[in-house]
Amino acid sequence: MNKKIIAVIALVLVLTIGLVACNGKTYKSSGVADGDKYASSPVENNGSFVVKQGGYVYFVNAYVGADAENKFGKQEKSCLYRAELDENGNIIEGSRVALVNKNIYSTSTKSGIYVRGNWIYFASPNTDKTKSGEVNTTYLDFFRVSLDGKKTELLYTIANRSADFFVTDNSLLVLDGGALKKIDLNKKSLGKINNKKNYVEVRSNVSSLQPIVANGAFSGMALMVSNAADSDSWKKFNTLSVIYADGTIKDVITDNSFGGNADSFLYNATVSVKDYVVKGDKITVYYTKTDKDSKVQLCAYTFGTDFSFDSKYEVLLMKDASSSNVAAVKGIDEKSAFVTVSSAPYLKKVGYDKEGKYKEPQNVPATATESDSQLKRQITIRDVRNGYVFYTDASSAKALYRYNYASLDLTTEELVAEFNLSSSWFAPVILGDYMYFLDGTKEYTYRVKLQTGDIVKPETKDMVVGKMTADDYKAVFESENE
Repeated sequence: MNKKIIAVIALVLVLTIGLVACNGKTYKSSGVADGDKYASSPVENNGSFVVKQGGYVYFVNAYVGADAENKFGKQEKSCLYRAELDENGNIIEGSRVALVNKNIYSTSTKSGIYVRGNWIYFASPNTDKTKSGEVNTTYLDFFRVSLDGKKTELLYTIANRSADFFVTDNSLLVLDGGALKKIDLNKKSLGKINNKKNYVEVRSNVSSLQPIVANGAFSGMALMVSNAADSDSWKKFNTLSVIYADGTIKDVITDNSFGGNADSFLYNATVSVKDYVVKGDKITVYYTKTDKDSKVQLCAYTFGTDFSFDSKYEVLLMKDASSSNVAAVKGIDEKSAFVTVSSAPYLKKVGYDKEGKYKEPQNVPATATESDSQLKRQITIRDVRNGYVFYTDASSAKALYRYNYASLDLTTEELVAEFNLSSSWFAPVILGDYMYFLDGTKEYTYRVKLQTGDIVKPETKDMVVGKMTADDYKAVFESENE
């Protein structure tokens, strides 16, 4: 072998090693104290933007968008933070600490942060410069940071900032342009995790991926809907599947699920998941079902952890669930739900009554004054609990309201708290007795208690969760006193 060939081989090896080192990038910092204090505790709300483990709550501190400074260690505001809660669920003063100074953000509103083992997984905009010297605007990085914040690892980079993603026990699943792709996290090195051969398609024609944000038996699962292959499109069906925590996929509702055998196309339907409610070891999934004649119904089905489906146990909640009658769905129990509508009467209760009788959709008389008979504006339901429905206005929301739908004596809405709800990024999420949300003033994470007893309206300062910069704090609170 001559010297030129040896030199070329050596150069290739150097470049290869350099690429692997770049792909398997690790960042180190001084970290935070007591990172593993609650590491053995169950994780609550995994996949949300606010996740609890033991006495720690992990959260996205604030929103700054995709184009903000995002070099490791430089981001101050939109970072992954940790705070500690006392026995009453209050944030302990001085406990807020940044785990990693990276911008936690993607344009997906379904995918948050995941605590798995000794790591926290998240997505972050890649703002490296392109070959032409411009800041990249399309790439998304997947990272994980250790619970003590001392080590942050770049796992993989994709060219899609709007991808939904989901972290299983051993892989990262990404909905990328209609294909569900898998990044195997069990590889022996970061270089092998980041290798392009480790981004493998596991399901095509996927239309939606919905992580199940829940505790207990269904924690770590996701719901997925995929369309039929072109060759089967005449059968008029799609497939609802569950992805288990170990990454295995089970098809739940699909071709022939509603009977018909060889003539299944006569009975098939396409489904669209609208909501789910988890209670213990059962999950009720609410979905619209469109048949071959384009008739749309709203149905519910209560599954166990095996997700077995038998159409005879399907519950019909609403006979005509066309888009003019249904804007959004919020489940109540196994046989009833609330439906919001884009025009008056705006809020309806559908399904069965307490005696088990089917009722035609009922207008819910939650009103601002006792003389009114129905809501006068479009709303978004945030939570249903203990006989109350909590909601905000559908746009430009400035407050949280509640309505006691279980009481015949109380027919008016009640103001729970006033705030400025941001519409920039993620929708409010529920954790325990609180609704966490982005405040529209300076885009920090706030929370408000979902009060089912006597209402005590909170002060704005008491709702702040995120750690504000000195300038933002001054602008929000000190200006109020001037």
